[in-house]
Amino acid sequence: MPGTGAGDIAHIYLLELGPSIQHEEVEFITYDDATQQLLVVKGGHVFAYDVSKGPANDSSLKWMYPLQEGPAVIALRPSLDNRMLAVQRSAAMLELVDLASGLCFVHSIHKGRGDILAFFFTDAPDTDMVVVTSRAVEFTQFAARRQGLRCRDRVRCSNAWALYTHETRMVLIGSAVPPHSALAAWQFASHGITQLPLFELQGPLPASAAVRQFLPAQSPYQQQPLPTPAAAPLPAAAPSQLMRLGAVAAGTASAMPTAQQQQQQDRGGAAGSGAGHAHRNLAPERIWLLKMYGRVYLAHADTAGNRLELYRFYTDTIILQHVYELVSPEVHLSVVDNTLVVHHPGTSVVMLYDVALALPGTSQLANPLPLRRLQLLPPALAAAAASAEPMQGCPSQQEQQQGSAGAAADDDAANSSTLSRASSR
Repeated sequence: MPGTGAGDIAHIYLLELGPSIQHEEVEFITYDDATQQLLVVKGGHVFAYDVSKGPANDSSLKWMYPLQEGPAVIALRPSLDNRMLAVQRSAAMLELVDLASGLCFVHSIHKGRGDILAFFFTDAPDTDMVVVTSRAVEFTQFAARRQGLRCRDRVRCSNAWALYTHETRMVLIGSAVPPHSALAAWQFASHGITQLPLFELQGPLPASAAVRQFLPAQSPYQQQPLPTPAAAPLPAAAPSQLMRLGAVAAGTASAMPTAQQQQQQDRGGAAGSGAGHAHRNLAPERIWLLKMYGRVYLAHADTAGNRLELYRFYTDTIILQHVYELVSPEVHLSVVDNTLVVHHPGTSVVMLYDVALALPGTSQLANPLPLRRLQLLPPALAAAAASAEPMQGCPSQQEQQQGSAGAAADDDAANSSTLSRASSR
């Protein structure tokens, strides 16, 4: 990606804040959003770097712990207080290490309970850790002195994938039952655990279905039919011809439903089929859990429709609130100061949206601008550059000392001349 020059303008700049590990052999790397730490496995050790305080320095390394020999690491998660470290090396086993004492115990999934899809620590009451497997969701607690985990509750369900973010305190689970379109969600807050009913992402309704469902039958916004012109008088026909025409008209009328019946059929079809968007096979890499203005949202990138759908969670349902157009199929999302940032790496374009603005046309904060990389000098070089190039209009320390010395000499000369005049008098 090109670097920024003097005339480059961008909404978002890529700033290198993390530690430099490009010249080291890294075995595994992940970011933990709960503790805002970058976990790196290299040389048989786990290094935890604090990336929440700006550019990396000597104090960014928070802790380090040697790993036991074994299979490659699949996943890592530290506890919320940084006292425990959960290490996953296989699909049916977790290693939990006490970083202070070095004690380690193993939490295994019994045979027949599926594979581990996700695990995370919580601050919910009576639930220290949640383990999501392909066949259940397990709520566990630490045993006495944190020397083991015991399962407090287990919800049996067939799961295909799981997604958790600590900022939303919510886990989203995709169903493994065909057609793989149902989603389940739990929120683990400090005041309790909330389970949402199963739901599907229906997507926006087509314009025709929306008109049929939400506009009344006699709405003034619906197009009224044109008046039928008066028919020309027909010549007189024989009685046999009249009987034949009447039979044809009766058959046509019975074959054509009334306008009210057609409207009910269309409305029922749109509601039953989800307006053509039901039973969508959802991929976890196209779904994000976000939090803006204290509200929890689910974002889904619909590559087929070239749009980004933003759903808002409520206590008992989920509602589609915003639909944004995508520039390219490849997209990544982030939130900065309650602003939705849509990254398009393929085109290096960034879009900014404010979900507090209701109208879709006004929710975009600015025109699309490219994504740039901002290079920062190391602290030593930055200090040297600052000392070598003083600010324009501000004298340097040496100039200030020379100026003060010259001013003092002028004052001494003025005082001596005054004294000489006084003595001559």
